[in-house]
Amino acid sequence: MEGFDKKFNYIYHAMRDRCNNPKHPSYKNYGGRGIKVLWSSFKEFKEDMYPSYLANKARNKYTSIERTDNDKEYSKDNCRWATHLEQNRNTRSVRFIFHDGVRLSIPEWEEKLGMKRNTISDRLYKGFTEIEAITKKYAKRN
Repeated sequence: MEGFDKKFNYIYHAMRDRCNNPKHPSYKNYGGRGIKVLWSSFKEFKEDMYPSYLANKARNKYTSIERTDNDKEYSKDNCRWATHLEQNRNTRSVRFIFHDGVRLSIPEWEEKLGMKRNTISDRLYKGFTEIEAITKKYAKRN
């Protein structure tokens, strides 16, 4: 496998750090929950995941590593490359809003409605109902 990507290297080491370093700020959500990295070396990780990483990069698709089952380990069978939106759909704390027969996560509603990121969450924090948060229109400020 030719070439080297610094971001890919960072992803590997950050993944291992979250799972193995009790001082890492996210350790409690990874290693502290028993999540392990099953690749024994960077070489193994690169052999399994670099081709698909490069394919996404070639399509100008910003992705990072995601476990398809959040309660299982980092392994070839449980990992994929996902966009920020895809990752937001696959978290333990995802919040869905049901409206007009459609059930979507907050990031999906923002994408569907053409809203800026965090608009709906900010509205909910300010006391809007879920329906108001996705349907209310604001006049633009000068």
